[in-house]
Amino acid sequence: MHNIREIRRPYLIAGLLVLGTVIAIAVFSTNTFVRGFVGDVLSVGLVYCLLKIFLKISMIRAVLISVLFAYFIEFMQLLGWTDRISNDSPWLQILLGSHFDVLDLIAYTLGGVLIFVFERLTLSIKKLLFVT
Repeated sequence: MHNIREIRRPYLIAGLLVLGTVIAIAVFSTNTFVRGFVGDVLSVGLVYCLLKIFLKISMIRAVLISVLFAYFIEFMQLLGWTDRISNDSPWLQILLGSHFDVLDLIAYTLGGVLIFVFERLTLSIKKLLFVT
Protein backbone atom coordinates (compact mmCIF):
# COMPACT_ATOMS: atom_id res chain seq x y z
CA MET A 1 0.00 0.00 0.00
CA HIS A 2 1.32 3.43 -0.95
CA ASN A 3 1.84 6.23 1.50
CA ILE A 4 -0.48 9.15 0.65
CA ARG A 5 2.48 11.54 0.57
CA GLU A 6 4.20 9.41 -2.04
CA ILE A 7 1.12 9.39 -4.24
CA ARG A 8 0.61 13.15 -4.03
CA ARG A 9 4.24 14.29 -4.20
CA PRO A 10 4.24 14.43 -8.03
CA TYR A 11 1.31 16.86 -7.89
CA LEU A 12 3.13 19.02 -5.36
CA ILE A 13 6.19 19.18 -7.63
CA ALA A 14 4.05 19.82 -10.73
CA GLY A 15 2.06 22.48 -8.88
CA LEU A 16 5.22 24.30 -7.82
CA LEU A 17 6.55 24.18 -11.38
CA VAL A 18 3.26 25.52 -12.77
CA LEU A 19 3.12 28.23 -10.08
CA GLY A 20 6.68 29.28 -10.88
CA THR A 21 5.86 29.42 -14.57
CA VAL A 22 2.71 31.47 -13.99
CA ILE A 23 4.62 33.91 -11.77
CA ALA A 24 7.44 34.18 -14.33
CA ILE A 25 4.89 34.90 -17.07
CA ALA A 26 3.19 37.56 -14.94
CA VAL A 27 6.47 39.24 -14.02
CA PHE A 28 8.54 38.95 -17.20
CA SER A 29 6.27 38.45 -20.19
CA THR A 30 5.07 41.40 -22.22
CA ASN A 31 3.42 39.21 -24.86
CA THR A 32 -0.35 39.47 -24.44
CA PHE A 33 -0.95 35.97 -25.82
CA VAL A 34 1.44 34.40 -23.35
CA ARG A 35 0.21 36.49 -20.40
CA GLY A 36 -3.44 35.99 -21.21
CA PHE A 37 -4.02 32.71 -22.98
CA VAL A 38 -1.08 30.59 -21.83
CA GLY A 39 -1.43 31.93 -18.29
CA ASP A 40 -5.11 30.90 -18.26
CA VAL A 41 -4.29 27.42 -19.58
CA LEU A 42 -1.73 27.02 -16.80
CA SER A 43 -4.08 28.37 -14.12
CA VAL A 44 -6.35 25.37 -14.64
CA GLY A 45 -3.32 23.12 -14.17
CA LEU A 46 -2.48 24.90 -10.93
CA VAL A 47 -5.99 24.41 -9.54
CA TYR A 48 -5.85 20.76 -10.66
CA CYS A 49 -2.56 20.17 -8.85
CA LEU A 50 -3.90 21.79 -5.68
CA LEU A 51 -6.95 19.53 -5.76
CA LYS A 52 -4.85 16.41 -6.33
CA ILE A 53 -2.41 17.33 -3.54
CA PHE A 54 -5.09 17.75 -0.90
CA LEU A 55 -8.00 15.56 -2.06
CA LYS A 56 -8.06 11.95 -3.11
CA ILE A 57 -10.38 12.34 -6.10
CA SER A 58 -10.35 10.92 -9.59
CA MET A 59 -8.52 12.62 -12.42
CA ILE A 60 -11.77 13.26 -14.30
CA ARG A 61 -13.43 14.83 -11.26
CA ALA A 62 -10.39 17.02 -10.54
CA VAL A 63 -10.23 18.20 -14.17
CA LEU A 64 -13.95 19.01 -14.20
CA ILE A 65 -13.78 20.89 -10.90
CA SER A 66 -10.73 22.84 -12.08
CA VAL A 67 -12.32 23.88 -15.36
CA LEU A 68 -15.69 24.68 -13.78
CA PHE A 69 -13.95 26.76 -11.09
CA ALA A 70 -12.19 28.77 -13.81
CA TYR A 71 -15.51 29.20 -15.67
CA PHE A 72 -17.14 30.37 -12.43
CA ILE A 73 -14.50 33.06 -11.93
CA GLU A 74 -14.87 34.13 -15.56
CA PHE A 75 -18.64 34.45 -15.26
CA MET A 76 -18.15 36.42 -12.03
CA GLN A 77 -16.15 38.84 -14.19
CA LEU A 78 -19.03 39.05 -16.66
CA LEU A 79 -21.40 40.02 -13.84
CA GLY A 80 -18.92 42.50 -12.35
CA TRP A 81 -18.62 40.59 -9.09
CA THR A 82 -14.84 40.29 -9.24
CA ASP A 83 -14.56 44.09 -9.33
CA ARG A 84 -16.60 44.35 -6.13
CA ILE A 85 -14.62 41.60 -4.39
CA SER A 86 -11.16 42.81 -5.38
CA ASN A 87 -11.64 46.59 -5.17
CA ASP A 88 -9.08 47.17 -2.41
CA SER A 89 -6.57 44.48 -3.34
CA PRO A 90 -4.41 44.69 -6.46
CA TRP A 91 -3.23 41.09 -5.89
CA LEU A 92 -6.79 39.82 -5.71
CA GLN A 93 -7.57 41.82 -8.85
CA ILE A 94 -4.70 40.06 -10.65
CA LEU A 95 -5.79 36.67 -9.31
CA LEU A 96 -9.48 37.03 -10.19
CA GLY A 97 -9.14 39.14 -13.31
CA SER A 98 -11.30 42.05 -14.26
CA HIS A 99 -13.04 41.47 -17.57
CA PHE A 100 -14.88 38.64 -19.27
CA ASP A 101 -13.35 37.14 -22.41
CA VAL A 102 -14.65 34.15 -24.36
CA LEU A 103 -11.04 33.27 -25.24
CA ASP A 104 -10.44 32.69 -21.53
CA LEU A 105 -13.13 29.99 -21.57
CA ILE A 106 -11.35 28.37 -24.51
CA ALA A 107 -8.03 28.56 -22.63
CA TYR A 108 -9.56 26.93 -19.54
CA THR A 109 -11.07 24.17 -21.66
CA LEU A 110 -7.75 23.59 -23.42
CA GLY A 111 -6.05 23.44 -20.02
CA GLY A 112 -8.47 20.72 -18.92
CA VAL A 113 -7.95 18.75 -22.14
CA LEU A 114 -4.17 19.00 -21.83
CA ILE A 115 -4.29 17.76 -18.23
CA PHE A 116 -6.46 14.82 -19.29
CA VAL A 117 -4.12 13.91 -22.16
CA PHE A 118 -1.00 14.31 -20.00
CA GLU A 119 -2.44 12.15 -17.21
CA ARG A 120 -3.49 9.43 -19.68
CA LEU A 121 -0.07 9.43 -21.34
CA THR A 122 1.65 9.28 -17.96
CA LEU A 123 -0.54 6.35 -16.92
CA SER A 124 0.16 4.53 -20.19
CA ILE A 125 3.91 5.04 -19.85
CA LYS A 126 3.84 3.79 -16.25
CA LYS A 127 1.96 0.68 -17.34
CA LEU A 128 4.48 0.02 -20.11
CA LEU A 129 7.50 0.51 -17.87
CA PHE A 130 6.24 -1.31 -14.81
CA VAL A 131 4.50 -4.33 -16.29
CA THR A 132 4.94 -7.27 -13.95
